[in-house]
Amino acid sequence: MREDINICDYEFESHGYNLKDGKLYINEEEAEAIRIIFDQYIHTDSGSIGIAKYLANHGIQKRPRQNGTNPLFDAVLIRNIIEI
Repeated sequence: MREDINICDYEFESHGYNLKDGKLYINEEEAEAIRIIFDQYIHTDSGSIGIAKYLANHGIQKRPRQNGTNPLFDAVLIRNIIEI
């Protein structure tokens, strides 16, 4: 393992976290949505599309990123969150 790489330093925020000075900190407001995603994934037979519908039906939105056009969690994003 290279000694000059700090695996705790990040360049991009992940959903449920805030990035400050190269470190990720839990964003409790967003983290609740992430917890719901994993709870639905583990305790129901819903796939990513079903989880996206669940979040939309319950008014749970993500923080706008980049172009900020879609405030909803979509199936691709949910799959990416689950696979991380």
